[in-house]
Amino acid sequence: MEICKVNNCGREVYAKSMCASHNSRFNRTGDANEMVPIKNIKMSLIDRFKEKIAPKNSNGCMEWMACLSDNRYGAFITGSRTKRTRKRYIAHRLSYELFVGAIPKGKCVLHKCDNPKCVNPEHLFLGTQSDNMKDMIKKGRDFHVALLGSKHGNAKLNEEQVMEIKDKIKNGISLIELSKIYNVSPENISSIKRGKTWKHIG
Repeated sequence: MEICKVNNCGREVYAKSMCASHNSRFNRTGDANEMVPIKNIKMSLIDRFKEKIAPKNSNGCMEWMACLSDNRYGAFITGSRTKRTRKRYIAHRLSYELFVGAIPKGKCVLHKCDNPKCVNPEHLFLGTQSDNMKDMIKKGRDFHVALLGSKHGNAKLNEEQVMEIKDKIKNGISLIELSKIYNVSPENISSIKRGKTWKHIG
């Protein structure tokens, strides 16, 4: 196994002879050695989040550099799978919560820039599901693609809730208990677990 070239790192190489974290830092700042090696730092949630964001581009967008879902939205993971504390967030929703404020129940976080990978809080705004559909039509997005997930008129859950459900299933929460928490049928939860529905949420 090839080791990251940054002193005292010890992580496996991802690209350019550096681990994923130092390669990400190099891409953002031009200097992978800017800080103490990452494994010696217990970073806050905000620090971890910021490390995965690219600098503003010419459109003012700050794009998510880590993993993406099938619908091109960023995904941010916290906690530990082994400790059953793992939780996933949709990156632009978490950005709004971290840098703007709480998201009221039932509200969507929309993009002014129409760029799913953008997490710049200045490009985000709150709206209803109806606002989301109107925004899609106004910006000329493909109607059938836009009906994926929470954009479908009959959806009872949103992407963030489905991420939570999948994580809680892995953490041992029963389907019956989850159906009560999210006010949907056990069959609905079972379909999510089996990948019959919400396939685009990993």
